[in-house]
Amino acid sequence: MYDQLLEYVRDVYGWLESGAYRYVCDDKARLSAAIHKALVSVVQQQSGASLEEAEAYVRGLHQPQPQLEEAF
Repeated sequence: MYDQLLEYVRDVYGWLESGAYRYVCDDKARLSAAIHKALVSVVQQQSGASLEEAEAYVRGLHQPQPQLEEAF
């Protein structure tokens, strides 16, 4: 899934900027880190942010609209 996030960086970043909800369903321990890393990469590529700025942006996504995760 994270490969697809990187394949559609422009769309994904646009959705993030417009407040899209994010639903992630998989093994939380394995997937969460990969999704986080992919989202940071998307933000860096599309906004020109530094690593620290992109990390802060992605962490901020959890504030107004928390990412919903379901782990089995």
